[in-house]
Amino acid sequence: MWLEVRLPSSTLTLGTANRPESVTVQEALDALSDSLSVMAGRDLTCILGDFNVDMTHTEYSKAKEMLQFCHHHSLEQLVKEPTRITNVSQTLLDLVMTTSSSKCKKVEVIHNPCLSDHALILVDFDVRKPKFKKQVKFLRTLKNINIDELSKELRMVPWDYINSLENLNEMVKLFNENIIKIFDIYAPIRKIIIRDNPKPWVTDMVKFMMSLRDEALKKAQKNKSNSSTDYYRTLKNFVNSTIERERKSYINYTLNKNSKKPALLWKNIKSSTQLHKSQNYIIPDHLNDPNKINKHFLDLPVCDKTYISKKNIEITNSQCDPFELKTTTESEVRKIINNIKTKATGHDNISIDMIKLTLDSTLSVITNMVNKSIETGTYPMSWKKAVIRPIPKKKTVTELKDLRPISILPVLSKIVEKVVLDQVLNYVEKEKIIPKYQSGFRKGHGTETALLNVSDDLTEASNMGLSSILVLLDYTRAFDYLQPELLLYKLKFHGFAEKTCNWFRAFLTNRLQMVSIDNKDGTKENSCLAPIQRGVPQGSLLSPILFAIFTADLPKHIKYCTYHLYADDTQLYYSFKHQNIQQAFEKINEDLHSIFEWSQNNSLVLNPSKSQYIVVGTKSQIKNVTDYVGTIKINNVDLQRVSSARNLGLTLDGEQNYAEHVNNKIRTAYYKLKTLYEIRPYIKEELRILLCDTLVLSQFNYCSSIYGPRLNANIERALQTVQNACVRFCFNVPRRQHITTYLNDKGILNMCARRELQFACTVQRILWNKKPEYLFEKLVWVKDISNRSVRSNSQSLLVKPACKSKRYRVCFKFAAASIWNDLPPPLRTKMSPDTFKTKYKSALLRKQVAAENLKHAYWKCLTLNEFFK
Repeated sequence: MWLEVRLPSSTLTLGTANRPESVTVQEALDALSDSLSVMAGRDLTCILGDFNVDMTHTEYSKAKEMLQFCHHHSLEQLVKEPTRITNVSQTLLDLVMTTSSSKCKKVEVIHNPCLSDHALILVDFDVRKPKFKKQVKFLRTLKNINIDELSKELRMVPWDYINSLENLNEMVKLFNENIIKIFDIYAPIRKIIIRDNPKPWVTDMVKFMMSLRDEALKKAQKNKSNSSTDYYRTLKNFVNSTIERERKSYINYTLNKNSKKPALLWKNIKSSTQLHKSQNYIIPDHLNDPNKINKHFLDLPVCDKTYISKKNIEITNSQCDPFELKTTTESEVRKIINNIKTKATGHDNISIDMIKLTLDSTLSVITNMVNKSIETGTYPMSWKKAVIRPIPKKKTVTELKDLRPISILPVLSKIVEKVVLDQVLNYVEKEKIIPKYQSGFRKGHGTETALLNVSDDLTEASNMGLSSILVLLDYTRAFDYLQPELLLYKLKFHGFAEKTCNWFRAFLTNRLQMVSIDNKDGTKENSCLAPIQRGVPQGSLLSPILFAIFTADLPKHIKYCTYHLYADDTQLYYSFKHQNIQQAFEKINEDLHSIFEWSQNNSLVLNPSKSQYIVVGTKSQIKNVTDYVGTIKINNVDLQRVSSARNLGLTLDGEQNYAEHVNNKIRTAYYKLKTLYEIRPYIKEELRILLCDTLVLSQFNYCSSIYGPRLNANIERALQTVQNACVRFCFNVPRRQHITTYLNDKGILNMCARRELQFACTVQRILWNKKPEYLFEKLVWVKDISNRSVRSNSQSLLVKPACKSKRYRVCFKFAAASIWNDLPPPLRTKMSPDTFKTKYKSALLRKQVAAENLKHAYWKCLTLNEFFK
């Protein structure tokens, strides 16, 4: 039974549930999940009842199912002591679960054996919403700018004179001054006071009606007559209905009408819901000093062992053709500017929107500045100044190390960086400078392909009876510690021409930064500009690829282990037989010692306290390693052994079942679905489907090719339950009604088919793009190993390895060959990824509908048989 309570400031739902012994825990929780999805969108949800599950023993299977259910739905069980006491037992059966445990003020368990052996449970909640704190901001609004007047003013600026200047710093200075001067006239910075959460649907007419309502309330309270009270109530109901109509009209206009305009759609969704609302964690006053914060961010210890020598970086005459930067064209610069999405402004207070509004007049100047920078090997000082915004890493900030620096560079600097980045990427790919197993910032590579390769190697080793140790290395502020001079020597070694190296020297050196914090009155307080002694600039487009080049020689120092890199994230793993466990530890430690020495010699700091290792394999394989008394060390510091760890967005665990990762994604999906209930009454069915697919179910796309084949039945059912909740959200499906019909009628794949489609698309891209190389090499065409002319040679089939065990079925080479060979022959021809996805989705939908029809026919046959009996 559910009760909805609407208070002036919030809406609450209270639910009661009882699970009889004849119903399994999973069946009861599935039914409760359906109820919760229907009752979503409230400020506080509380479920109470007797579930006949003893929560004092959380290691029992039933209790684990309850805890998993609570985790999925962001519920916390508040009762911590036994609620049923008999002569022979004490159990915790009566539960109170809520989505807002922070609002719980007291939980009291009262035992009275004269009434019942179940205790009375009293829970106090403070359901008041916190008051909105007034915000003051200084903003430059561009939406009401007069474009014609702006164009006239732009034509008055001597752009030709700026173009003729020889000094790049002077060009940038004059350009910035003219842009700011013009926008200060036509779109000046204004002070804006926000007194309440924005409600754009509350128009001036509605505000006038609200003022009449408030006057009627005061009059009714003063006169206390029936006529005054009735007038106030009538007016109040009319105002409420008007606000609801205005809100519906506003959301219909901003969301439903813009469903084909993604940028505008997401912007309006964020303004209409709590989705993606940032946590406004506060920096304490005693730490909120910009100069102290800036000093902390720049405080890097000196690495005494850093040196530059031929032995260290192996400078030889490179076989690569000299790489020289080339100038660009106006059309390319325009394309880059139109693709810049960031709205942040650097120290020059120029945003990308301001640049776009002036582009017809300023394009030639911007292109000239970019080309002059490349031709002269210089980089203007204005583009080297970074504004740092300190962001708290956690809710309670106690010291400066709890702050994370977010670097904002001038938007003009991103244009020249993009021009240079495209040329550098083409060169390093052509000359194969980046190691094969470095997946960071390379076309056709990514975090998912890196994780797929590592998990596949570990699974295959386990299938061969080998235990594995996976070491996850952590570098302290890797980008900040890098030595520019050492990087420049490495660029020379890899064939970067002297002129190009001079440009990178200008780009990397003499950089400055200041910390900027917001005061309560809306003003900004800035620290003094301070020099950056080391590192590649944060927030720069070039920093990731420069770091990848810098670490390109690291693999040469790994002798025994297998490795995989993604920028500064380093994964090191070694597989071995149980009888060779001692040698395995010795070899891993030897490689770690080599990596540590390389890191010291290259000015990087390997952090043993944050590095971890996981033992991977079956339960028995893991036990064999954990029983051995041995340690993994870096610089004589023992690494922590963990059962699971987050790596590149995926939570890895020793047995590779990925339950923790999927459970966390389910929790996030339910939270986002709950948030969407705020606008559900106002959006059309088509938009509901789009939002559920892109915001809720998309949580499960990442790494589904890794965890998908390894899901157990309970987790797979929990995933399908999330989609069921989405279907009920989209189509208003009653709580007890099945959703399969709706999936088939609307052409929506179930979760299992979604994962199959995702994996098939991954395999198709790898096969035809031949990237990443390390995954493509795992796949072999039948025609490449067959000497005979058989029909399978012309059907583009893959060699399917002999299945050695059930565990081997999840290996990439086996799973990829299985799904590829099962495709309809027309889909095994070369085509674009989008075409392949569309055609294979249609095939999967037909298969899904056929399976459901077969199921109905089966049950109908059973029913007829019973009738004839």
